Amino acid sequence: MDTKSLVNEAKQAVSAASYCPKRLTALHAGISAAAGLLVALLTYLLSTRVGDAGGLSGIGTQAVLETAQSMLQLAVSVLSPFWSLGFVAAALRLARRQFATPSTLLDGFRRWAPALRMLLLEGVIYFAITFAAIQIGTFLYMMTPLADPLNELIQQLTDAGTTDTAALTQLLLELDTQELMSIFWSMIPFMAIPALAVIIPVSYRLRLAQFILMDEPRVGALFALVLSFRLMKKNCVKLFLLDLRFWWFYALEIVVQTLCYGDLLLPLMGVEPGVNGVLASFLFYALALVFQVGLYAWKKPQVLTSYALFYDNMLPKEQPAGM
Repeated sequence: MDTKSLVNEAKQAVSAASYCPKRLTALHAGISAAAGLLVALLTYLLSTRVGDAGGLSGIGTQAVLETAQSMLQLAVSVLSPFWSLGFVAAALRLARRQFATPSTLLDGFRRWAPALRMLLLEGVIYFAITFAAIQIGTFLYMMTPLADPLNELIQQLTDAGTTDTAALTQLLLELDTQELMSIFWSMIPFMAIPALAVIIPVSYRLRLAQFILMDEPRVGALFALVLSFRLMKKNCVKLFLLDLRFWWFYALEIVVQTLCYGDLLLPLMGVEPGVNGVLASFLFYALALVFQVGLYAWKKPQVLTSYALFYDNMLPKEQPAGM
């Protein structure tokens, strides 16, 4: 099926669902938004308590509060991917005209072990790609004239370090921040271009792994990644064209995410929020979450169901008996 047919089929599948997909999506996005808002509020309250617990007598209390704050943020970061996989399972059911309920959203937690292994394997893959790109980019950068300021700086630090520790300390204190930033920005293209040149194709080859994992309970994480890599061979352009179909959806997502920083962007435009910084930050964050829930409830069922149909079209078709 071409991308237009996929989108139309997804629209029909969402319309034919017995349990309202918009309600299901609003529940999924609403719980995510409520968790994010709760974590932000608790993090602020814990930070306030940490600031109040000063002096030697408050060291123990401060350590406990900082640990609670870190554990809270870690818990949300760990649970979010499994919660997202639950909606992938729901999209698969919608694409196949099957019954998807709020219970379906918990499927990601039911498959937490292989899902966790898949996330870790993907992390290792992208880390290895990034590390290799940095090494290659650094090598290429050092071979260009752009590296001359960095070579001079390294030579100065080496000479100062081998002669006098005090001279080295003085040289470090006198380093020009603007010069360092100029060196840093000149290195970025040499590292980013090789990384993106590999990460983007690899990410497209692995895009179906989450559908495979949620579709077949007998497969493991490594099998899902390998099968996705095989299914997407020569099909990455098709998936890219499907992404282009939803450019407006991703653009709206960026706009909604930008609302989170409204308290910082308004002063840059010469507009004062009219409330104190902390309250303005929470208000814009809450506003962004509300718009995000609305956007997802409006169109995310159709978007993700289109990708689920794309996955179904990539699966090998069974041959009739006798063939």
